[in-house]
Amino acid sequence: MDTLRQDLRHALRGMLKHPGFAAAVILTLALGIGANTAIFSVVHAVLLRPIPYPADAPENVLVLAERSPSDFRMSVSYPTFRDWMDTVEFASFEAMAGYMDRSVAMSGREEPVRVSVRRTSAAYFDIQGVRPPLGRLYTVDEDTPGGDPVVVLNHALWQARFGGRPDVVGERVVLDGDRFTVIGVLPENFELVPRERFYMALTP
Repeated sequence: MDTLRQDLRHALRGMLKHPGFAAAVILTLALGIGANTAIFSVVHAVLLRPIPYPADAPENVLVLAERSPSDFRMSVSYPTFRDWMDTVEFASFEAMAGYMDRSVAMSGREEPVRVSVRRTSAAYFDIQGVRPPLGRLYTVDEDTPGGDPVVVLNHALWQARFGGRPDVVGERVVLDGDRFTVIGVLPENFELVPRERFYMALTP
């Protein structure tokens, strides 16, 4: 204990004699600790934390993809997805859903901005047991050629671009020059890494 007291006194004297050096050391330590904390938070959110599937979501969820001749994982084309839906080998699945990501220009509100869009088949939300806290999700009838042009907002987009207004359902938005009607908002905990995103039917 006496040795510890002596070490502390010596350290304090050194800090008082060289305050600039002491401040630099403390700042370096603070930045290092902060950077490590931030990195661990991201790793925990993306890699370690379990995906927050609701309690009523299916227990077994598979991700299917195609592989190139060089064994590189590829995205699945929409015609291939439709073929899978109609193939006997996949009839044992309770449900099947596809999705694709892209960006579009949102205009008609203020300055046009690029926003992310995830196009999904209607079963995408059912598979994950998602229930919107506001409005509704698009149906199978809307996920067909000629279906009504509707979109669902994720929570981050609803807050950032629409001010979290509860009357957003029914509002019209213009995406790449086409008009869509907002029909619902997704729960806040739906995505592991929140980003501003529209959801719309997969059917081209």
